[in-house]
Amino acid sequence: MRSLHRRRTFAVLGTMAMLSPVAAALPADAAPNPGQDVLNDYGQTDAEVSAEVAAAVNADRAVVAARARVGAAHALTVTRTAAEARAKKAYAKARASKKRKPIARSRKAYRHAHARTVAARATEASARTAWARQVAITTSDVRQMHYRPVDGEWDGPVTKYFIPPDLEPIRVHITVTGGHVSAVTVPVFQAAGESGRYNARALPLLIEAALAAHDTVNVATVSGATLTSGAFRSSLYSALVLAGFPG
Repeated sequence: MRSLHRRRTFAVLGTMAMLSPVAAALPADAAPNPGQDVLNDYGQTDAEVSAEVAAAVNADRAVVAARARVGAAHALTVTRTAAEARAKKAYAKARASKKRKPIARSRKAYRHAHARTVAARATEASARTAWARQVAITTSDVRQMHYRPVDGEWDGPVTKYFIPPDLEPIRVHITVTGGHVSAVTVPVFQAAGESGRYNARALPLLIEAALAAHDTVNVATVSGATLTSGAFRSSLYSALVLAGFPG
């Protein structure tokens, strides 16, 4: 697994004079996103993704256990098939002797051995089906975590809050660079009146928290600005999903 070492400088762009820019930086060897699987390397080719997904699937406990059951079932099938072959050979030898008792005894043994072989093969087939099913389930799970965000600029929807008719809008805009959020702005928000004073205090804190959230919506509520914080998170979430981050 290759690792990507990037220096990411996060610049907070103010939307009005009252929102002064805030800057935050992450170390070159930043940790993976919270909850993000280590497979999620940005910029991989389809072949690299497939190889890593296959490696993760093959190492999965449930897949390993299912594969082990197939191995055990196959070994039993081999053993039972060999036993049946010996019984068949003994039966053929008895028939050649034309002695009734040995023929009857060997025929019974051969039929019993054949039935055990049939049962073993059925067990192996069932184990292989279960293994294939588990591989498919695990592959789907791994691929769902193996996302690759798209670089560019993404707008969340305008989210309105407060009680009608006093609906106040917020829109969060994000920039994705190198597969990570590199900038967050709020191009739409209430600037006038009492709400404007709350926003002047709360929005810079929310923007800074969004940049420190490692490409997630894990932004804490700003004290005294609960509704603003909720609307900010809602618009941010939509922008992240549009960019290709997991919902």
